[in-house]
Amino acid sequence: IHRDIKPENLLLTSDYHVKLADFGTVCLEDSVENNKFTGTPLYVSPEMLTTGRASKTSDIWALGCVLYQLFVGRPPFQGTSEYLVLQNVKQRNFEFPPYFPADAKDLCDRMLCSDPSQRIGNNGFAEIKSHPFFSTIDWNDLLIHSNETFLNKDFSEEWKEVLLKGEKVVFASVILKE
Repeated sequence: IHRDIKPENLLLTSDYHVKLADFGTVCLEDSVENNKFTGTPLYVSPEMLTTGRASKTSDIWALGCVLYQLFVGRPPFQGTSEYLVLQNVKQRNFEFPPYFPADAKDLCDRMLCSDPSQRIGNNGFAEIKSHPFFSTIDWNDLLIHSNETFLNKDFSEEWKEVLLKGEKVVFASVILKE
Protein backbone atom coordinates (compact mmCIF):
# COMPACT_ATOMS: atom_id res chain seq x y z
CA ILE A 1 0.00 0.00 0.00
CA HIS A 2 1.49 3.38 -1.01
CA ARG A 3 -0.38 5.41 1.67
CA ASP A 4 0.57 8.85 0.30
CA ILE A 5 -1.00 9.21 -3.13
CA LYS A 6 -1.46 12.90 -3.87
CA PRO A 7 -0.81 15.19 -6.85
CA GLU A 8 2.75 15.92 -5.71
CA ASN A 9 3.56 12.21 -5.92
CA LEU A 10 2.18 11.75 -9.43
CA LEU A 11 4.66 12.58 -12.18
CA LEU A 12 3.91 13.02 -15.88
CA THR A 13 6.43 11.61 -18.34
CA SER A 14 7.27 13.25 -21.65
CA ASP A 15 4.91 10.81 -23.41
CA TYR A 16 2.06 11.69 -20.99
CA HIS A 17 2.13 8.58 -18.84
CA VAL A 18 1.63 8.96 -15.08
CA LYS A 19 4.32 7.63 -12.77
CA LEU A 20 3.98 7.21 -9.02
CA ALA A 21 6.77 8.64 -6.83
CA ASP A 22 7.81 8.82 -3.16
CA PHE A 23 7.67 5.32 -1.78
CA GLY A 24 8.72 6.36 1.74
CA THR A 25 5.39 5.34 3.31
CA VAL A 26 4.84 2.07 1.42
CA CYS A 27 3.99 -0.97 3.49
CA LEU A 28 2.51 -4.42 3.14
CA GLU A 29 -1.15 -4.54 4.11
CA ASP A 30 -0.49 -7.26 6.69
CA SER A 31 2.56 -5.56 8.22
CA VAL A 32 1.57 -4.51 11.76
CA GLU A 33 4.76 -2.58 12.55
CA ASN A 34 4.77 -0.67 9.26
CA ASN A 35 1.04 -0.10 8.85
CA LYS A 36 0.61 2.84 11.21
CA PHE A 37 -1.16 6.12 10.56
CA THR A 38 0.59 8.12 7.86
CA GLY A 39 -0.28 10.14 4.80
CA THR A 40 -1.42 13.63 3.89
CA PRO A 41 -4.65 14.64 5.67
CA LEU A 42 -6.33 15.88 2.46
CA TYR A 43 -6.02 12.40 0.88
CA VAL A 44 -6.11 10.04 3.86
CA SER A 45 -8.83 7.39 3.93
CA PRO A 46 -11.42 7.16 6.71
CA GLU A 47 -10.18 3.71 7.78
CA MET A 48 -6.75 5.21 8.46
CA LEU A 49 -8.47 7.65 10.82
CA THR A 50 -10.63 5.11 12.61
CA THR A 51 -8.27 2.13 12.84
CA GLY A 52 -4.83 3.60 12.05
CA ARG A 53 -4.48 0.92 9.39
CA ALA A 54 -4.66 1.22 5.65
CA SER A 55 -6.87 -1.17 3.72
CA LYS A 56 -6.15 -2.53 0.27
CA THR A 57 -8.40 0.23 -1.10
CA SER A 58 -6.91 3.14 0.87
CA ASP A 59 -4.90 4.17 -2.18
CA ILE A 60 -8.10 4.09 -4.26
CA TRP A 61 -9.65 6.57 -1.80
CA ALA A 62 -6.64 8.85 -2.33
CA LEU A 63 -6.99 8.49 -6.12
CA GLY A 64 -10.64 9.50 -5.76
CA CYS A 65 -9.50 12.65 -3.95
CA VAL A 66 -7.00 13.35 -6.74
CA LEU A 67 -9.65 12.77 -9.43
CA TYR A 68 -11.96 15.22 -7.66
CA GLN A 69 -9.14 17.75 -7.45
CA LEU A 70 -8.38 17.43 -11.16
CA PHE A 71 -11.94 18.49 -12.00
CA VAL A 72 -12.54 21.05 -9.23
CA GLY A 73 -9.10 22.50 -8.56
CA ARG A 74 -9.05 21.60 -4.85
CA PRO A 75 -9.30 18.42 -2.79
CA PRO A 76 -12.81 17.31 -1.77
CA PHE A 77 -12.27 17.58 1.97
CA GLN A 78 -11.65 21.09 3.26
CA GLY A 79 -11.34 22.69 6.67
CA THR A 80 -9.71 25.61 8.43
CA SER A 81 -7.51 23.20 10.39
CA GLU A 82 -6.12 19.71 9.94
CA TYR A 83 -8.55 18.50 12.61
CA LEU A 84 -11.56 19.84 10.66
CA VAL A 85 -10.28 18.32 7.41
CA LEU A 86 -10.03 14.93 9.13
CA GLN A 87 -13.51 15.33 10.62
CA ASN A 88 -14.87 15.99 7.11
CA VAL A 89 -13.09 12.86 5.84
CA LYS A 90 -14.64 10.78 8.65
CA GLN A 91 -18.11 12.20 7.90
CA ARG A 92 -17.59 12.09 4.11
CA ASN A 93 -18.58 15.75 4.08
CA PHE A 94 -18.05 17.16 0.57
CA GLU A 95 -20.14 18.12 -2.46
CA PHE A 96 -19.78 17.74 -6.19
CA PRO A 97 -20.13 21.03 -8.09
CA PRO A 98 -22.83 21.03 -10.80
CA TYR A 99 -20.28 21.05 -13.65
CA PHE A 100 -18.63 17.77 -12.55
CA PRO A 101 -18.90 15.31 -15.50
CA ALA A 102 -21.37 12.48 -14.81
CA ASP A 103 -19.02 9.52 -15.44
CA ALA A 104 -16.22 11.15 -13.44
CA LYS A 105 -18.67 11.92 -10.64
CA ASP A 106 -19.86 8.32 -10.47
CA LEU A 107 -16.30 6.96 -10.41
CA CYS A 108 -15.14 9.52 -7.85
CA ASP A 109 -18.20 8.89 -5.67
CA ARG A 110 -17.51 5.15 -5.72
CA MET A 111 -13.80 5.69 -4.98
CA LEU A 112 -14.76 7.87 -2.01
CA CYS A 113 -17.06 5.26 -0.48
CA SER A 114 -16.47 5.34 3.30
CA ASP A 115 -16.69 1.57 3.64
CA PRO A 116 -13.48 0.12 2.14
CA SER A 117 -15.19 -3.23 1.52
CA GLN A 118 -17.75 -1.47 -0.70
CA ARG A 119 -15.26 0.86 -2.44
CA ILE A 120 -14.81 0.33 -6.17
CA GLY A 121 -11.66 -1.70 -6.71
CA ASN A 122 -12.10 -3.82 -3.59
CA ASN A 123 -12.74 -6.78 -5.89
CA GLY A 124 -9.77 -5.97 -8.14
CA PHE A 125 -8.67 -3.24 -10.51
CA ALA A 126 -10.75 -4.66 -13.39
CA GLU A 127 -13.71 -3.11 -11.58
CA ILE A 128 -12.17 0.35 -11.96
CA LYS A 129 -10.82 -0.20 -15.46
CA SER A 130 -14.27 -1.24 -16.73
CA HIS A 131 -15.97 1.90 -15.37
CA PRO A 132 -17.56 4.11 -18.10
CA PHE A 133 -15.13 6.94 -17.22
CA PHE A 134 -12.40 4.86 -18.87
CA SER A 135 -14.49 3.75 -21.86
CA THR A 136 -12.08 5.33 -24.37
CA ILE A 137 -8.99 3.67 -22.85
CA ASP A 138 -7.60 0.57 -24.52
CA TRP A 139 -5.89 -0.98 -21.49
CA ASN A 140 -4.05 -3.58 -23.63
CA ASP A 141 -2.50 -0.84 -25.75
CA LEU A 142 -1.86 1.69 -23.00
CA LEU A 143 1.85 1.06 -22.50
CA ILE A 144 2.50 0.78 -26.23
CA HIS A 145 0.92 4.08 -27.29
CA SER A 146 1.05 7.46 -25.65
CA ASN A 147 -2.20 8.74 -24.20
CA GLU A 148 -1.58 12.13 -25.79
CA THR A 149 -4.79 13.75 -26.99
CA PHE A 150 -5.71 17.05 -28.56
CA LEU A 151 -5.84 18.42 -25.01
CA ASN A 152 -2.16 17.58 -24.49
CA LYS A 153 -0.69 19.60 -27.35
CA ASP A 154 2.61 21.35 -26.67
CA PHE A 155 1.86 24.92 -25.59
CA SER A 156 5.56 25.82 -25.26
CA GLU A 157 5.70 28.03 -28.36
CA GLU A 158 2.74 30.07 -27.15
CA TRP A 159 4.40 30.65 -23.75
CA LYS A 160 8.09 30.81 -24.82
CA GLU A 161 8.54 34.34 -23.43
CA VAL A 162 7.95 33.16 -19.84
CA LEU A 163 9.60 29.72 -19.95
CA LEU A 164 13.14 29.05 -18.84
CA LYS A 165 15.56 27.16 -21.09
CA GLY A 166 14.51 23.50 -21.27
CA GLU A 167 11.02 24.10 -19.84
CA LYS A 168 7.88 23.26 -21.74
CA VAL A 169 4.17 23.43 -21.03
CA VAL A 170 2.55 20.00 -21.40
CA PHE A 171 -1.02 21.01 -20.59
CA ALA A 172 -3.01 24.23 -20.52
CA SER A 173 -6.72 24.86 -20.28
CA VAL A 174 -9.26 27.53 -19.60
CA ILE A 175 -9.83 28.31 -15.93
CA LEU A 176 -13.49 28.59 -15.05
CA LYS A 177 -14.66 30.56 -12.03
CA GLU A 178 -18.03 30.00 -10.47
